[in-house]
Amino acid sequence: MALVFMATSFAYLLFGTIVLSLSLAGMLPIGHDSVFILILYGFVVMIIFGLSYMFAPGFSHTKFADYRLSAAEYLMLNVGVILLFYSFIAASSVQGSQKIAALAAMALIVAAVLLHAVSIWRILMPRGGLAHSPDSAGKPASRSKENI
Repeated sequence: MALVFMATSFAYLLFGTIVLSLSLAGMLPIGHDSVFILILYGFVVMIIFGLSYMFAPGFSHTKFADYRLSAAEYLMLNVGVILLFYSFIAASSVQGSQKIAALAAMALIVAAVLLHAVSIWRILMPRGGLAHSPDSAGKPASRSKENI
């Protein structure tokens, strides 16, 4: 799932760069705020989520937490980003629906971030407590000459 997040993030970066270039050239009448939404939430948040799913299991010496939870998070984040992008584009023409779309999009993005926090928490803090405690007594492992 980490690779899906990262691949999607680069798709958002590519699309955002193309749209920004066309906008700066005057070929596409889109405000820069909508492009920054694509790059911030589409690229930056997606790549952070993907990298955290790659590195968190390695830090905690556990397996990936829950694919259903991360799939739901992926879906909510993508729908939220696209809906927020749409709401910024539609801001000049339809005021009422733009506000509703923006609120719904932000609710989806916040829910996706919360789901991600829960998922990473479950990876880093499995049911038994800390993912890698030094020993059963809680004392640091002694260093022998073989380990040095």
